[in-house]
Amino acid sequence: MRVYAVLVLDERGSFGLSQEAYSSLEDAHRFIKSRGPEPGRLSMMRFRDSEGREYHIHDLRVVEH
Repeated sequence: MRVYAVLVLDERGSFGLSQEAYSSLEDAHRFIKSRGPEPGRLSMMRFRDSEGREYHIHDLRVVEH
């Protein structure tokens, strides 16, 4: 199973991680686009807003034991 987490980096190097993991890449994109100011797309997995924050989507593989 795969999930997607969003790492948010600001221009000073501070970071935060989304509290949720998303079940699809589209859900992660929706989360990012809901942020203000709306980030622009740099690639499928990276976005940047007008205040310099970057959003990086990480594709994680979940292994059940």
